[in-house]
Amino acid sequence: MSLSNIFFLLLTAISLAAFFFFGRLRASEKQINRENRIDWTNRRYDFLKYFLLILFLAIGIAFLIKAFA
Repeated sequence: MSLSNIFFLLLTAISLAAFFFFGRLRASEKQINRENRIDWTNRRYDFLKYFLLILFLAIGIAFLIKAFA
């Protein structure tokens, strides 16, 4: 096992630990129930959903090409 493998293993473990630690925290009632919330059901934000979908598909295809080429 090389030094880079150990580094990335530790980085992954620290990232997962931080994710699960901060995942338990909740926003306060004042932050959740406010008047000026963004309406995400508005059609105005649909482009963001499709942009992220295309971006992740392109990255996934690039990884597959790199893995098998």
